[in-house]
Amino acid sequence: MRIGMFLVAAFFVSMVLPCVTAQAGIDETLSAIAKETALKTLKDKDFEFENGGFKGNLSAVKPEEELEIEVKDFSLADDSIKAKVKVKGVFLLDGEYETGGVSTMLEATMFVTIEPKFKTQLIERDGQFFVKSEVEDLSFKVKVNELKPASISGGKGTITTLLNAAYAAKKKEILKQVNKNLPEKKLEF
Repeated sequence: MRIGMFLVAAFFVSMVLPCVTAQAGIDETLSAIAKETALKTLKDKDFEFENGGFKGNLSAVKPEEELEIEVKDFSLADDSIKAKVKVKGVFLLDGEYETGGVSTMLEATMFVTIEPKFKTQLIERDGQFFVKSEVEDLSFKVKVNELKPASISGGKGTITTLLNAAYAAKKKEILKQVNKNLPEKKLEF
């Protein structure tokens, strides 16, 4: 009986534990890639925004502190990984909104959720493994938390509509910019 338990324990240590450790290493690496890319794309940057009568800037609020990044799922196939990551953060939209010939300065604080779908190639070089990623698709969700002045025609729904329309119009450009910022990363097991 003891030998049987020893063999089960030996099997677990030799076969199962490395798989769990490898998955943890991949999760950590994908999270690091997502965080590095998000910070490189968002930190200290204002994105000019013009759509539907609004002209101003969109910026991340304290991305080093406020961004939440989670690897939602991934699958391995041959030499590639497909992954979905969720990036959540607080953003500020400020500028001038004109409707019906009346111009108003506005400011909106919102929660933004971005979910990129990655395809990541595994690369072996000199006995070490690296990953190089490309974002294949990117979803974008906005929840306006606070709007000043609150009396803007259409309220928070107007801002949500403006942002979604602008995202749809510039999605290809956004994907190109995100992919430009994706680093190659060494896998740590």
